[in-house]
Order: sequence, then C-alpha cells, then structure tokens
Amino acid sequence: MGTGKKKIEIKQIMKAASRMVTFSKRRKGLFKKALELESMTGARVAAIVFSPTGKPYISGDVNSAIDRHFSSSIDPSSGSYDVSSGSSESRSSPLRNGLCNWLENIG
Repeated sequence: MGTGKKKIEIKQIMKAASRMVTFSKRRKGLFKKALELESMTGARVAAIVFSPTGKPYISGDVNSAIDRHFSSSIDPSSGSYDVSSGSSESRSSPLRNGLCNWLENIG
C-alpha cells in the first residue's frame, strides 16, 4: 500500500533564511497556478503577495482588475459583469484611486 501525500503541520518557520526560501518557492507556485487557471479557463487572474520583509510581488494585470472591479457591476442572477452600468462615481472612487496610486508606487 502506497504512502501518498502526508499531511504536514502548518506553522510559522522560525529560521528567517528558511522562511524566505519557502516564501519564494510558494510564491512561484502560486503565480504558476494563477497563470494555469487563466490559460485553462480564460479567466483574468491578478494577485499581489507581500514577502515577510514587506516587498510586494505582482502577477497578472492588477491595474486592469481594479479598473474592471470599480467600473462594473455584477448581475447576481448570472454572475456576469455589466461593464456599461458602472457609475461615474464608482469609477473615480477614492478607494480605486488610492489602489491605483499605491500600485504605481510599488510597481
């Protein structure tokens, strides 16, 4: 009988160097899975991940995701976006502007 994958206990890695290596490997894996999801389904995927030292890492077109979110509304019955119904207020919201400015600063 095979052993298969064994469960590992999820806990913080205490050694800083090991923690950074693990973060780097997991970040690459996460971004790879995001790209696979995007290519397999046609979905638009964007992610922002912060390292333990606070450095941001970006995958996908985060600006486009923010623009789409703030300039559209979701039809709850179909789950689809209606880009044309976004109000001018939502397009220029302080939160959206703040996010876009923040992304420019970290990018």
